[in-house]
Order: sequence, then C-alpha cells, then structure tokens
Amino acid sequence: MEYNVFKIINSSMSFKSYNKMLKFLPIGAYLNALSLAVNINLGSIYSIMWIIIPIMILNFNVAYTKDVLAVREIYEDFIKNYAKLNKMFDLSDPVQIYTMFHYLLWKGYLSKDKSFTFSTERAKEIGYLDGANVITGTSICRQIALMLRDILIQEGISSGALGVYDKPPTIDISFLDESKYSKEELLDSINKITNSESFDYAMEVLKTNTSIEIKPHRKDILDLINSLRGNHCITFASKNEKNYFLDPTQGYIYRMREDKNFIKKNMIKNFQFI
Repeated sequence: MEYNVFKIINSSMSFKSYNKMLKFLPIGAYLNALSLAVNINLGSIYSIMWIIIPIMILNFNVAYTKDVLAVREIYEDFIKNYAKLNKMFDLSDPVQIYTMFHYLLWKGYLSKDKSFTFSTERAKEIGYLDGANVITGTSICRQIALMLRDILIQEGISSGALGVYDKPPTIDISFLDESKYSKEELLDSINKITNSESFDYAMEVLKTNTSIEIKPHRKDILDLINSLRGNHCITFASKNEKNYFLDPTQGYIYRMREDKNFIKKNMIKNFQFI
C-alpha cells in the first residue's frame, strides 16, 4: 500500500482551503524579499514558508482534496447508475448511447433543477471534475464530451475526448443571461443569413435558447490560433474496429473526409457531417 503523507494531509483539506494555500506562495515570496531588502528578521519564518509551500504545492493535488474526492465518488456512482439505463433500453452501440445521452442532456435530465445551458462564461471549471460539472446545469463542450466518454467507457467501449477545429460560421452567437430580443426579432436576423450552414446553425441554437445575440463574424488572430490548437471538444469512440466522432454539444456525428484523412496533434483538422 502506497504511503504518501502529502496525500493523507491533502485528503483532509477542503477545496476552499487548497485554493487559499495556493495564494500563500506569492505572499511568502514577497515577505521574504521584503525582509532581505530592509534587513528585518522576518526571514527565519518566511524563508521556511517560501521553501515549504512550493514543496506542498508540488505534492498536493486538487484531485485529492476531500471535497473533490467526495464529488468524484458521487459522480462514479452516477455513471454506474447511468449504465443501468443503457441496459434497460438495450443500448450498446456508440451511436445509440450518444443519441440517448444527447436527448437527456439537452432536456435537462442530467442536470440539477432539470435545466441545462451551454455557456463558456458561466460554466464552472474545477479540475478533475470535468464530467461532473455537467450536473451543475451549466457546462462547456469539453465537460460534455468527457461525461459521454465516461459513460462509453463504463460500457466497455474504448473512448476519449478529442480536441478539434470547428470552422466558425459566418455569424457569431453570444449566449446572454437574459433575453434581449424577441423570438420574432431573432428569426428576422436569421432569415437575413445567406450562408446555409450558418442559417442551419442559428436555427438549431434558437430551438433550445432564445437568450442569444447574433452578429456577423469578423475574422481575427483568434481564428488563426484556433485553427492550430482547436476550439471545440468532441467524443471519440471505437468499437469492433469502427471509429465514431460524436459531438454531444452540437448534436452531430462526424466522419473523416477521405481527401484529408488525418489526425494531427490530437486534433481532427477536417471533418464533415454524416
């Protein structure tokens, strides 16, 4: 049995206490530098703190705080219970499992208060709890993809999250906290879109969310960066020597384009809809 004193201490620490500990490092460094600069005998305490805290941070991990461990245990039970649902409906194929998951996700059945919203601004980012974050009711594509991954793995299907470059449409859609436009005004804006893919995209978003704002997309340096490192996350699955590229966030299934069939830097550079 592995004995790690830091893990033992770590597991008795709350998530809040862990974050407070991280803030001590710059404070300790500042006080130590100050004591040396003004020749005040603070160094004996703060020099030690400056040495000990980095060692603690290197050995401690947010994944082992008692709060995160408790949530992970609950989340693992959730995944095991979800498997019972797949068994009840005789779902064993990745596409079948994905279809059910996508329906339950956007209908709010997997979230508290039966309400789910996609939001890059309001989603919580807690390390090692990516899939569990979906249950909060507000999430991003990576968290959604990882929950589906965990569900597929529970079924014995090889799966993982995959970073991809999703070429942006000719419009930008902002998700607002409150509705700014009526549904009729939004439909009027959408009907002016000439690009068919952007039109379909806007109509799909409008089906589930009316708290949006639609503007023409302006290319910038971020588009170039995203094309290199990816801007979206989907779920990859493999069963019976067949590969699946599942996008539970946008509700699509992809396949590799035959003319550019390659994966580079863990990112599908080109894909098309099935």
